Amino acid sequence: MSTNVDTAKGNAKVAELDILEQKRVAEIENTPNMDLSAITGRCFYVSPNGNDTNVGTSAEAPCRSINRALSFSKEGDAILLERGGYWREKIKMPPNRIISAYGEGKKPVISGSPENGADPAKWTLDYEGADGRKIWKFHNESMTDIGIICFDGGDNFQYKGFAKKSLPNCIAGKWTVRGNPEKEYDYREELDDLMYFHKADSEYNGDYIATDRAVGPVYLRCDAGNPGEIYEQIEFNTKGHTVLIGSSNGVTVDNICIVHTGSHGIGAGTVDDLTVTNCVIGWIGGSIQSYSRNEIGSCFRYGNGVEIYGGCQRYTIKNCYIYQCYDAGITHQYSFRAKGNCIMDDVLYKDNVITDCVYNIEYFHSEYEGYIRTGKNILFEGNLLRRAGFGFGQTRPNGGGDGNIRSGGVSNPFKNFVIKDNVFDRSLTCLVRCETQAEEYIPKMQNNTYVQGIDNGLSCFGVVPVKQAVYDENVSESIKDILRDDSTEIYFVDHIPAYSFVPYYGKKN
Repeated sequence: MSTNVDTAKGNAKVAELDILEQKRVAEIENTPNMDLSAITGRCFYVSPNGNDTNVGTSAEAPCRSINRALSFSKEGDAILLERGGYWREKIKMPPNRIISAYGEGKKPVISGSPENGADPAKWTLDYEGADGRKIWKFHNESMTDIGIICFDGGDNFQYKGFAKKSLPNCIAGKWTVRGNPEKEYDYREELDDLMYFHKADSEYNGDYIATDRAVGPVYLRCDAGNPGEIYEQIEFNTKGHTVLIGSSNGVTVDNICIVHTGSHGIGAGTVDDLTVTNCVIGWIGGSIQSYSRNEIGSCFRYGNGVEIYGGCQRYTIKNCYIYQCYDAGITHQYSFRAKGNCIMDDVLYKDNVITDCVYNIEYFHSEYEGYIRTGKNILFEGNLLRRAGFGFGQTRPNGGGDGNIRSGGVSNPFKNFVIKDNVFDRSLTCLVRCETQAEEYIPKMQNNTYVQGIDNGLSCFGVVPVKQAVYDENVSESIKDILRDDSTEIYFVDHIPAYSFVPYYGKKN
């Protein structure tokens, strides 16, 4: 085991990883098209220049919309999107289908944002204060809850109210300031410059807002003037999964770029044989999952790059670049509160680059008396995991809890669980959180690389209750004794302030 205590060496390692990240992202972005000879059924071609009167079975006469092509398809078929194309659709994959790319150029993009708001005609001045504040109303009031607004491809982004001051909440149909249910939320007073308020409460039924359907007006404070004149691109993370798998077995998502959705980029329930390869997935989540019915007044946001909630067998995510997710980059999970059998077998997360998510990889699974709740053959290998908690998800009011790998403190009954040859590069809270309730379920750590700030968190690892191990001068012994990883590289960087928000503006698709 080698340890570089000198922070200059650690900072140099970070610079080296910056170069590696750029190289790996470029490789993922330029992954060749899949071999069509492997497709057992027909191929349906989709192009922005196509026509939905076409059946789409040739590249010369493609469909225009993805959903139209899906409607023609049968099991074993593939939907191929033209590279360089951009679709504003949310789709549901039927069983045993492939969606991938054809042609040349950049990966085809599927966006959950219904429109580009960079048009001055789409904004009207709603309020102008004596202090120069200007609040603008967007013309489209039919959008479901917006998780974030991205400006100019993510060079800037804004979220709901102010991160720790005035997040709006809705209790019994009344908008209040989160944590202060007696104070009415007034967006004209609460919004800072370039913050927004989405009054998506149309589905209030006298007791609760059905957030999956609720819509309403969007108000954005922009003191510099009409936002449609200032920015070239304004995208809205509206609630709903961009690619919904549901319970469809045998789905492959390959060579697609998925962006700007308020829920999950790819979302599935109990499902077998889900494969996600060579994809770019970013700016995911932030929408309200639910509002509390009680007077405490909590609202819960969510959003993962790729999620299976429920059982899974043969679940693979490989060679993907995933970034800026409100919660997890990739995850398999099932609540300890949920009844029913749940088996999670043969999960492979390999050779991915995952950055700037609160949890770059997340998993949790629990035993439940009377039900079969097991898992085996779980492998996280060769992943480059960086800057956990550095992205927009850390704007959550409660803060913290992040990690490059994060599990809940439940039983996590996984056998033959191996975590090897990964890079864990910095986290605001701690690098690795792998908790279980039995010695036999502790994952085997092997040959991972650790990069973290001096005196920041190393791990919450092992059988609960687990104490957090510190990344200090004794970290070599901690990694060996607690994580049981005795063949690693360890690097120290300058201290990272806990629970701070450190945005990273890198190259984004």
